Amino acid sequence: MKITRRELLQKTLKALTWSQLPLSSLMLAENSLTADPKHRFLHIFLRGGWDSALATDPAIGSKASSAVYNSAYQGLNSFTVSAKNNLIGGWGLEPLRQALASVPTAFVNGLFTEVTAHELAQNYMYSGVLSLSRSREYASLAALMGAASGTFPAHVVLGGPIPLGDSKLTHPPLQAQSGSGLSDMLRGPYNEWVKTSTFEPVHQLIKELDALQKTQQNTQAQAAMSGWESAAGQLDQLYASGVGQKLILDPAIKSRYGVTEDWSAETLIPSAFLTLAAGLSPYVTLSIDGFDTHSNHFAQHVPLMRQVAAQLATLISDLLATEDGLQPGSSLMDNTTILINSEFVRTPGLNAGSGTDHWPSASAILLGKGVQDNTVIGRTDDNAQALGWVNGAPAPRTTETQITPEHLVATLLDHMGFTVLANQISGGRILGLLG
Repeated sequence: MKITRRELLQKTLKALTWSQLPLSSLMLAENSLTADPKHRFLHIFLRGGWDSALATDPAIGSKASSAVYNSAYQGLNSFTVSAKNNLIGGWGLEPLRQALASVPTAFVNGLFTEVTAHELAQNYMYSGVLSLSRSREYASLAALMGAASGTFPAHVVLGGPIPLGDSKLTHPPLQAQSGSGLSDMLRGPYNEWVKTSTFEPVHQLIKELDALQKTQQNTQAQAAMSGWESAAGQLDQLYASGVGQKLILDPAIKSRYGVTEDWSAETLIPSAFLTLAAGLSPYVTLSIDGFDTHSNHFAQHVPLMRQVAAQLATLISDLLATEDGLQPGSSLMDNTTILINSEFVRTPGLNAGSGTDHWPSASAILLGKGVQDNTVIGRTDDNAQALGWVNGAPAPRTTETQITPEHLVATLLDHMGFTVLANQISGGRILGLLG
């Protein structure tokens, strides 16, 4: 789908204006008291573009007979959630069915993404800012929250790379390719992690930034050093507290989550649970790859989605069963908001290789604290095109009525207490989603 020259100019000017504001100025403007450090946020990002017809927007009703949807969708069952008549899920999410009945849940469909190139769409969905350029990286939701809150570690990143923007200098994350990597990182300062190029070695980056400071290159580099100097001192405290030991995937955890290999995407969701349970950081991002199925779509996509859905069901169960150490008497699930989404969705029809391609829409699942239960916001029509949304009902999509990643990100930031950051991204909110 095309974007008009006027819309392009508006988006570009908006992005440039936002990007020229240093992150430090946003943090100084933020009232830290508005953000509750006990309110946790977990972002699970499915890289490649998930198939919403297998998730939150199944091909049912008139869509089932639409010439746009491949006939294979008709053979895949959808499901409803007990006592939540609005929530209708696709076959890929079926293992999550019972868990959705136990926690506040909302679906968002028909998010108009405007771009379907992976890198740009990922940045857009992570940050809510459409840069229309590969030269600018905007900090993700969790990175913005961690930086504005001033916590250490500001946020934890597991899996593939995500946009970190300036926050990677001012408020460094703990980043690893797997749960085992994160555990190794925090079991002591003298381990293989320091030598492995797979991870972002904190000590090495401290040295590099220290060198920049000594050359008096610029004030920005010197300001960035303060964050790293603070991180360097607090890393020793993490080592001494033995938090790394709490992140080990023992046989019982592996069995519960169906983990067969320590260094794999299978470890990410259980590692997120251990990270939250250990209190390492209230802001966690997972990046799970494998959803870009341009060939053999149903043979590849369905098993992967069902595996993730099964792990999510276990995650919800574990969060419900674990008391929140910061708020005795409540569970971790009571105090955690979870977002599950992808950069766009898959085409409703198959290509010549029995695969699917990129489609200018997106969908999301929200779970947990503050989520308006049994809510579905946004819709696509029988041709899988994103519709607009006005007063809680579908409407023709225009620039005024469409729901975009900007609205989703601003709504979540506002919900987590970061209103200043939310307003920098968008004045619009998705009403009825969080509260």
